[in-house]
Amino acid sequence: PVLPLLQKRKETMSTISHLFIIKGQDYRKAGKLEEAREMWEKSLKILVQERGEDDPLVAARLVEIGVGLRDQGKHEESIEKLERALGIQMKVLGEDDPALVWTLKHIGLEFKHQGKFEESMKNLERALEIQLATLGENHLDTVNTFMHMAYVFQQQDNHEKAEKIYRNCLEIQLQILPPDHPDLGIAYGALGSALQGQRKTAETIKMLKMSLKSTLKHYGEWHPRLVTEYINIGTLLEDEGKLDEAEKMMKKAIEIGTAKHETNAHEIGIPTASAYEHLAAIYLAQDRLQDYIVAIGESLKMYRRLLGDDHPRTQDKMAKHQKCLENMVGPLRLYSSKHENLAAVYLEQGRLQDAVVENGKSLKMHRRLLGDEHPLTQESMRIHRRYLEMLVEQRNGSK
Repeated sequence: PVLPLLQKRKETMSTISHLFIIKGQDYRKAGKLEEAREMWEKSLKILVQERGEDDPLVAARLVEIGVGLRDQGKHEESIEKLERALGIQMKVLGEDDPALVWTLKHIGLEFKHQGKFEESMKNLERALEIQLATLGENHLDTVNTFMHMAYVFQQQDNHEKAEKIYRNCLEIQLQILPPDHPDLGIAYGALGSALQGQRKTAETIKMLKMSLKSTLKHYGEWHPRLVTEYINIGTLLEDEGKLDEAEKMMKKAIEIGTAKHETNAHEIGIPTASAYEHLAAIYLAQDRLQDYIVAIGESLKMYRRLLGDDHPRTQDKMAKHQKCLENMVGPLRLYSSKHENLAAVYLEQGRLQDAVVENGKSLKMHRRLLGDEHPLTQESMRIHRRYLEMLVEQRNGSK
């Protein structure tokens, strides 16, 4: 009679553990990421206590926690949880069990986000092997894995290989799914991006328009997926030299990307950072250097927050941003000297209030373009403080 009671207790504790997971998901949607993590850890602790470490349900919970950590941008912790889950599954279930697919795919996606494409592909290929053996090539879950692999090829600038995979995926989806299924819109957009990387303009336009039409129909005008849709169209316009139209597309992408959405920050943040980057390139082509600095700065800020300073993509953006700042010193000196010289004239005339205003314009530009820590900004701040002190002294003397 004791065994049924123990089994019932296990089932009860598993239910409580799952409730903590649900509560954590609610916290995540509300943007309370630390509270979400606390719920997930409690859930895991209960399961380990009741079932032991080597249990498939413990592995499944580790995967859920790993995905949640990835969404928070905690990539090292995420990969630790996911690989721990994979180790349990391989030990308990064997190396070819279908349950491993979900874990392997998430490990592959995590490495993809970290820019470790070889590791990403290794895990995706292993997941694909299991799916091909158990589900076959024409199953939608298998197609999804192929799509992720194609995306990794794109990140490595292998657009031709990505195109071939995307076409095969689309062909299978068209055979299985209804003509207006939203997943077809995703497939059209993915294929369009691979074609765009090869400058196949006519077919790219066709695919991107079909993708945008599908997304607007099924998800409305503010869905996060539209960020990528507008970036793709904007990039195409940019390549054709239609910079004003391209600017509108990128701004629309940023408007949607910076709005509040019930989705993880990483999923929408990276495309939005890319939109800022494309907008900066458009400004640079138009010699709008001040706008360029602001846009590239916003892009860098998002990459650093989402990927961390050590990520290859962040490193690349930081190097470009620094070079841009160095190139801006000359134009900035020219701009600021005009206001500083006028401030000096006002000072000689005893018009300290006007001197403060003119010098403030120079300081504002320094702070906006170079940041507070740059030596030129520091010097401008020192001069401005002196002007303010002199103004106070003048007013006190007049009293």
